[in-house]
Amino acid sequence: MNVIPSIEKGKEEETNSIPYNQIQQQQQQRQQQQTKGVIVKEDSEEGGEYENGGDEESLLINHKNNNNNNNNNGSSDNSDSDSDSDTDSENETFICVCTSCYKKPEVKPIDRKKGFVSLFWVIIWIGLNMLLFFVNKYLDDRNPPFVFPIFVIMTGTFSTFFGSCIAVFIFKISDFPIKELRQHKLLLLVCSVFQAISYVMENVSIDQMSIPLNQVIKATGPAFIIILSFILYRKTYPFSILLCTFIIIIGVVITIFTSPQIKIIGFLYAFGSIIFASIQTVLIAKLVKNPKLNALSLLVATSLPSALVCLPIFFIFEFKEMKQYNGPTTIPIISVIGLAISACFYNLAHFYIVQFTSALYYVIIGNVKVVLVIIISSLVFANGFTPLNYLGAVVTMIGFILYNVFKYYENIGKNPPFITPFINCFIKCGCCQKIKPKKSKRNKNKTNDYNYYDNESDNENENNNTKNQDNKNKNKKEIEKENINKTINGD
Repeated sequence: MNVIPSIEKGKEEETNSIPYNQIQQQQQQRQQQQTKGVIVKEDSEEGGEYENGGDEESLLINHKNNNNNNNNNGSSDNSDSDSDSDTDSENETFICVCTSCYKKPEVKPIDRKKGFVSLFWVIIWIGLNMLLFFVNKYLDDRNPPFVFPIFVIMTGTFSTFFGSCIAVFIFKISDFPIKELRQHKLLLLVCSVFQAISYVMENVSIDQMSIPLNQVIKATGPAFIIILSFILYRKTYPFSILLCTFIIIIGVVITIFTSPQIKIIGFLYAFGSIIFASIQTVLIAKLVKNPKLNALSLLVATSLPSALVCLPIFFIFEFKEMKQYNGPTTIPIISVIGLAISACFYNLAHFYIVQFTSALYYVIIGNVKVVLVIIISSLVFANGFTPLNYLGAVVTMIGFILYNVFKYYENIGKNPPFITPFINCFIKCGCCQKIKPKKSKRNKNKTNDYNYYDNESDNENENNNTKNQDNKNKNKKEIEKENINKTINGD
């Protein structure tokens, strides 16, 4: 009569000693959590419980425990050998780069107002930049030429200072945080000096060399921004951004690929201009990170020192030649006044673009502007434009569009749809990369091998499998003996 209950008790003891169903449920939960991108981490103290949590950028997986659980569908966690393997496996942590188990960052809301404002200033900046470029080129090529680039830059910086002061102190468009500006006075001084030097060198280089060669040198601006950002602030960029930048540079070089006569002086001026402009842009990006510093206040603080830097340079190099100018003055005066007013909004747009986007994006749209300048100059100045140049323009625009697409999906926390299939093709679940392991006091003197395909780790897994299977068989035999003894004693 008591045989059946004793058998049922034996089954209960068997299930308690070997929780096979519980292991299957835990494995299913783990697979579901991995497919959802949830971080799964094994807790060695509680014997196989899993918890959610972790950072937003990576999925940490105990890869050795994965292999043991997949190979052992019926393994027990009560033996001493299993506890040793658990402590060894806890010291090795992997980062999985697979799209199937990668935890996507949280979706960020898109600030459409900020996007439209930045687009507005980008259009203003490109339009004014092209206007300044072609008017300066017109003054240089007219008969008699009005070649006074330092004077034009000096009047533009003075008008920028007066215009920004009117906007800040009279119309009260923005605040003027004196305390924060004093804290960054050295950085502001360096920024204003580099701004003046870069503008002067750029205008001089336009007079000394052809437009294509001048724009070839300016096309290297993104590379300088990336290098300087890393040197000054240890800032790094993702591979997609670096690839798009490289495509844009190559496209600009193809667009303006000609064989102009190179003047060493003009080349040095253009090269110096892009270096100083890159440093100034990186410094501006550092300043605008302070929420209390706005574009207008920075423009007020930097425009006056820039004008004062241009003043002695003008008297040294151009004042005597300007006194000897005998040509008509009406058109040059109107042009200089128009350039001065345009320079005020141009400098303001420069600060706003860096504030709303980034230093790298500023020079990238500068390269897109280069393509437009080359196309328009080929029409205005009757320069030959070959099919190779058109190909370069197309490559540049493709790189610019890809850059904006990557930045858009980065901001919303998603992968571009045309990139995910390539990732799934080349990245599999077995290619998880190992990161720095956790240190433990028990295994302080042990040397861990970080090779995923190491033979020792495979042999260790096989040994663990055989030990677990032997333990399972022993437990079954012991339970059967206990059941037989209970049935005999019950009878």
